Amino acid sequence: MSQDSSRVNRLSSIDWSMCVQRVAGNEVLANDFLLHFVNELHVHRSDFLDQWSNNDLNALERNAHKLHGAACFCGVPQLQKDVACLERLARNVESVDVLKDEFLTLMSSIDHVISDYADRMQPKNGISQC
Repeated sequence: MSQDSSRVNRLSSIDWSMCVQRVAGNEVLANDFLLHFVNELHVHRSDFLDQWSNNDLNALERNAHKLHGAACFCGVPQLQKDVACLERLARNVESVDVLKDEFLTLMSSIDHVISDYADRMQPKNGISQC
């Protein structure tokens, strides 16, 4: 596998064409939405960790609901799927411990989006990828 095809596969957590499609083809707006989303994603990640360590199931579900809504506009299909799963399950369980696998999957998805966005924004040959 070439370095370029490896890079494309690694960036699969962000579907740029979906980002653009979600904002009626406006690439500038898509880029702005994605930038804001990733900045907020850092906050959500920190909040999720705090909520998990505090066993705060209600806050975890609310945070998942907010992130799910934002993910719908940003072309991050795997993250959107993972956060929807956690949100749905969090409404129907009595303890955060039951959500361990889903929580870890979501945290991994968040980390992939953050990492992939950072890779996307690093200029390649002096040219930004966005």
